[in-house]
This record gives sequence, C-alpha cells and structure tokens, in this order.
Amino acid sequence: MAKSDTLYHHIYPFNPWGLHGGTLRLRTAVDASLLEGAATVSWWDHSQLAWRSDTSVESIGAPDPAPAPEESASAANRLKRSIFPFTLWESGRKPCSHVAHVLNEQPEASIVLHTSFLAPLAAGLRQSGRRVVVDVHDAVFRGHLDDSERASGAMRAIRRTYAETVRRRERRALAAADWLAVAGWDDAQRLMSLGLTRATWAPTGLEARLSPMPQSDRLCVGLLGNFYHGPTAQAASDLIASPLGRDSAVEVVLAGIGSEHYRTPRRVRSLGPVASVDEFYAQVHATVVPVSNGTGMKCKLAEAALAGKSVITTPQGAAGYPPSLNKHFVVTQSSELTAEIVQAAVEHHNPQAVRDAFYATCGLSAAVATYAEVLKASV
Repeated sequence: MAKSDTLYHHIYPFNPWGLHGGTLRLRTAVDASLLEGAATVSWWDHSQLAWRSDTSVESIGAPDPAPAPEESASAANRLKRSIFPFTLWESGRKPCSHVAHVLNEQPEASIVLHTSFLAPLAAGLRQSGRRVVVDVHDAVFRGHLDDSERASGAMRAIRRTYAETVRRRERRALAAADWLAVAGWDDAQRLMSLGLTRATWAPTGLEARLSPMPQSDRLCVGLLGNFYHGPTAQAASDLIASPLGRDSAVEVVLAGIGSEHYRTPRRVRSLGPVASVDEFYAQVHATVVPVSNGTGMKCKLAEAALAGKSVITTPQGAAGYPPSLNKHFVVTQSSELTAEIVQAAVEHHNPQAVRDAFYATCGLSAAVATYAEVLKASV
C-alpha cells in the first residue's frame, strides 16, 4: 500500500528518554506515522517549563543525554501525593498554555496529542482545521477511581468526588478529537460507554525474546518498570508485603528506571536500569504484577508474556487486555499471592503458545499496524 504524504506531529508532555511505557507508546505511534507519511516530535521539558522540538524520532527511548540531579519532593507535593497519588488533571494546564508556537511551526501537520492531559487542545485545533488524534495512554479519571478504592472514609469520598469531576472534563476534551487511540482495553470500553464511539483499542508495541529460566534453587519472581511511576512503586510494595514476597524460599527481583533507589528489605534484589528487557527476564521464573491502579501498567504484562514468562497479576492488571489475551494470566488479589500459586503457574505454562498469542497483537509490528489504522481513520 502506498504511503500518504501526511505529516504527523506528536506532542508528548514528558521527556522522551529511557525505555518505559510512555516512550514505548510514543515509539509505537511514531512508527505508525512513518507507515502513513512522516513524523516529528515535540516534548515538554519540565525542568525548563518549555516545549522542545530538537529531538529526532530515532532517539526516542535513548538514555537521557543530560540527566538532571534528582530533586526531593517539596512538602506541598508530598501532601498532594498523599491525597491524590495519581497525577492531577490540572497538571496539563501549563504544557497546554505554552504549546501554541510548537503547533504553529507545522501548520499543515495532523496532530497526535499524547495523554488525556493534552486533550483540551483538541477543540481549538479542530476549529482551525487540523486533524487531531488523542493517544489515551490512560484514562485519567480511572486512575483516581482506582486510588479511591484503596482508601476509606473521608479520603475515599474525596478521591471519588474528584474522579467524577475529572470524568466529565476528560470526556468533554476527548469528544473534540477526530479519533482516540487507547492503550488499555478496559479504558477503551469505559470511554465507549461514555459515548466516545471513536475510541479504538490500539495496544503498545513491544519487543522481548523468548527467555530461558534462571538456574536458581529459589523461586525467582520479579517486576520490571519505571519506579518513579507511582503505580509501579505501589505494585512493588504490594509484592514485597504479600505472602509470596515474605516467603524465605522466594527471591524478589526488581529492575528498571529508579529501582536501584527503591527502598527494599535486604532479601530483595534491585538491578537498576537494564541494558535490555531480556537481561531481567532471564533472572526470573515468573513476573508478578499486583496492580492496584491500572494506569501505566499494561506493558509490563504483555512484555513478560512475549518473553515466555508466566504472568500473575490482579484484576486491575488483567483489565488492560481483552479476554482472548488476559485468559493467559493468573489473576488473584495481592494479599493472596503465594509461592504455591506462582509455582503452579510456572509448571502449567506454555511459553511459546502464550508468546504467539501476544505477538500477534502486541508485538511491535502488529501494534504499529493497528495504530496506523487509527491514523487512517482520523483523516
């Protein structure tokens, strides 16, 4: 099929460095754009409070060329996180208010707004004649609803009330787009139930080789992710606190951005950033992801399946994929995780069959092709 001459400009409200769910998502969208035409990227430099367009699409996911020193959270930010662990809807206001010059640089480009936080830009862009796709990495209102389920009393009421206000604002903003590319299966279903019929599940493209089992007398379980991401850090805490994590015959292995700084008991091994995902998967018998907030956790599950590892997760994690795929997960509550459950999952696992099932949908080439169909539908 002939490539069109469409230029897609991707607006990404974070930095594009390091391989994690956000940059894997951005890479999938950019690769799909290149199937259809050409692609450029602008990203929000939080340290400078400015948009940057000086990064090539080929460098997405590369190590940060100029890493900034880590900053301690202010008292105000710590208080905000204690009330609202997931990112506030209002965090998108500053990037949105500074983006005009970036959009004006390429007046003929179709725009891909990454995350719902940028969706309020869609209405104005369409009024000016631009084609707009919003890439819904996560439904923001759903993140706050998930957090409310972990709370009780007044805190639960506060979070649920805030989630409802976000639901209304998010729905209104997303309704203005030409099309929605939604990373999570359950998120797509929720958005369609709100009347957003142009929401399409478009999984993130992933790459992982079929991995061998570690040579260890202990049962090795682990979690790979970005540990500066709140739900990932919470999943690690829940894993360590579970009966599985407390079992002396089990070794918990954590890996990924920030895992070396994550406070753990001595019996937990933290690898820090890994050169490739294969380095992590070769050290675990199974991946255990006790998700309590489904935002930003989807890649971890499919990637592990592609690596041929058993995946044990919670209902919030399994919801990221349709029944045809999540039937391959072992689903339980974090409080019920035990070595016996994991051992049984490993013994009854068919690595190649599960890999094949996920590769057909979530492998990089398959996911890019699906995303390209979303882009074509928006034109």
